[in-house]
Amino acid sequence: MASPLKESETTGRLPDLASPRYKPPSTGLLSWLPSRYVPYAELIRLDKPAGGIYLYFPSLFSSLLASRLISPAPRPSKLLWVNLLLLLESMIHRSFVCAWNDILDQDIDRKVTRTRLRPMARGAIPIRDAVAFTLLQVAFAAGLVYYMSPECFYYTLPFDIIMALYPYAKRITYYPSLVLGLGWAYGAIIGFPAVTQDPFASMTAAKAAGCLYASNIVWSILCDTIYSYQDLDDDKLWGVKSIPVKFEDRTKLLLIGFAVLQVALLFPCGHFIDASLWYYSGTCIGGGLTLALMIVMVDLAKPDSCMWWFKWGSLITGCTIATGFLYEYSRLL
Repeated sequence: MASPLKESETTGRLPDLASPRYKPPSTGLLSWLPSRYVPYAELIRLDKPAGGIYLYFPSLFSSLLASRLISPAPRPSKLLWVNLLLLLESMIHRSFVCAWNDILDQDIDRKVTRTRLRPMARGAIPIRDAVAFTLLQVAFAAGLVYYMSPECFYYTLPFDIIMALYPYAKRITYYPSLVLGLGWAYGAIIGFPAVTQDPFASMTAAKAAGCLYASNIVWSILCDTIYSYQDLDDDKLWGVKSIPVKFEDRTKLLLIGFAVLQVALLFPCGHFIDASLWYYSGTCIGGGLTLALMIVMVDLAKPDSCMWWFKWGSLITGCTIATGFLYEYSRLL
C-alpha cells in the first residue's frame, strides 16, 4: 500500500491528512459514469445544472425583449429554437467557466472546507488535461454561438475575456462579484442578435439592452454575494477577498440596495417596448417581491441556507421576471 504521505503526481503537494476523504458518488447522475470520467464531470458541475440555468436567464430575457422590438415578431417555433440553443450555450459556457476557475483556484480550494475535494484541488486531473478539456468546451461553445449568428460570436468575445479574469479579481479586490457580473450578464446582449435584432441598431434597442444588461449585472452581484457567504470564515482565514468579507455586518442592507437597483433598471425596459401593466406587475413588482423574500429568508450564517436560496431563489426570481417579457411577446402574436 502506498504511503499516505506520498506526493500527488499531478500537484506535487502533500495531501492534508486532516481533510475529509474523497468518496466517489454513489447516487445521482455521476454514479452512473465510469470512474475515470467522474472527475471531469465534477469539474464542469454536470450534476449541478442550477448555475447553467441561472446563466441562461439573461439570454431568455433579452431574446423576448428583442422580439418585442422586431416587426414582424419571430414565430414561436423560431423563438423556441433560439432559446434551446441559448440554453445549451449557457450550460456549456458555465461548464468551461467553472473548469477555468478551478484550474486557477486549486491552491485556494485546497484550503477551503467546501471546495477542498474538487477534482483539481485533490489532484484527480492533471493540469494539462484539465486545460485541454476546458479549451475543447470553449471551442464547442464558440462554434455554437457562431452558428446562431456571427454577431452573437462577436458580441460574446469581450464578455468571455472578462469571465476569464474573474479568478484573478478575488486576489486583488473585494468586488470580484462585479467582475463576474460584467461577464455573466452577457446574455442580456446576445439574445438580441440571436433573434436577428442588432442591440445597437437603434437608440431604443440600445437603451433597452443597456438597462437589461445593467439589471442583470446587479442581479449577479446580489446572488453571488449570497453564494460567497458559504466560504466567509475560510475566506477571512486565507485572505480571499469578497463582498461578504468587506461588508460582513452590513450585507443584508447591501442586498436590499442591490435588489432595489435591479428592479429599478427593469422599469425603463418596459418603457422602451411600450409594455403593458402585466409587464410591470410580473417582471418588476413580482421580481422585486421574490428578491425581498430571498433576502428576508436567507440565513447568511448557515451555508446550507445560502446555497438553497442561491439555487432556488435565483430560479424563482428568474421565472417571475420572465413572465412579463413572455406576456409582452405574446401580445404580438
